[in-house]
Amino acid sequence: MAIVAIVGLHAWGLQRSAKSTLSGTQFGAGPIPTCQQMNLPEGRAQCRQIQDQNRRVFCAEQNVDLGPQCDQAIAQAQAQAQQGFQEFVRQDAGPARWAKAMQNPLGGGILAAGMMASMVGAVALLLLAAGHVGNEWSGKTIKQVLAQEGRRWRVLLAKLFSLWLLGIALLLVLWGALAILAPIFASAYHLPVPSVSAGSALSLSLRVAWRALLVLAAFAALGTLCAVVTRNTLGSFFLAFAFVIASQILAPYKWIGRFTLAYHVAGWMGFHSSDLALNHLWRDDFYPLKFPTHTAGLVGLAVTIVALVGLALLRMERSDVKV
Repeated sequence: MAIVAIVGLHAWGLQRSAKSTLSGTQFGAGPIPTCQQMNLPEGRAQCRQIQDQNRRVFCAEQNVDLGPQCDQAIAQAQAQAQQGFQEFVRQDAGPARWAKAMQNPLGGGILAAGMMASMVGAVALLLLAAGHVGNEWSGKTIKQVLAQEGRRWRVLLAKLFSLWLLGIALLLVLWGALAILAPIFASAYHLPVPSVSAGSALSLSLRVAWRALLVLAAFAALGTLCAVVTRNTLGSFFLAFAFVIASQILAPYKWIGRFTLAYHVAGWMGFHSSDLALNHLWRDDFYPLKFPTHTAGLVGLAVTIVALVGLALLRMERSDVKV
């Protein structure tokens, strides 16, 4: 429920911000905003008073008197502001389409998958790993588990696979919750961009969701390794979380950044900062390093998963697991 609430609030803020930006309330309105841009009824005295005040201030700044000359300067300023706004929309056409797609129930997967493949999903899976794997030692149940299945590698892989499935289930739950909220967002925040069909919204969601599956596997592998290493519920979570935070901090450093989890996830998922549709809570700026490509992210994640699983198997097979 906490994860659903967090993502729901993020979705609400995202839609509100996109509405404000695309409506030109932040820019593109020129020196004299319209009543609509000020959220005031047309023709209301308060609206006219604010417009007259802005007109007087603008004319004074331009060193022109009120009248035709000032009106001409206002028209030029508004045309330039509108041109800048249209350029912004063209540059952020992809994120704008995402924001519109999220107002369709099938488009909720864009945000659900992005959040599960970033910090929200990492924390959720690391907590689940601590309880599902680390608690076997804290709860002193590991002997019973191994008594039923003596092959330790099978126990470990079963735990890892079940964690991955739980991550997918959480993604689907978030998608369902956002699907319920989508009609509310559509009615409350009309975005002045072309409409997105249900088929297109689903395609955009699946494009993000299938990439998130690999990231969820990496989070599950990290949580499993830390649980096997610490053999403790709290220790498992805090060790894994510290690893994730360290990767965020070290990502922009030249000699180590390209080998961090943060760098690989951002490259594979294509996480870029956006004023319209930020569907993740993850580092997306690696200056002075170049932004990673999808291929670099894929290779990095694959190697990371293999290394994490290999270390976890080695720890499980060669260590004393008595409690």
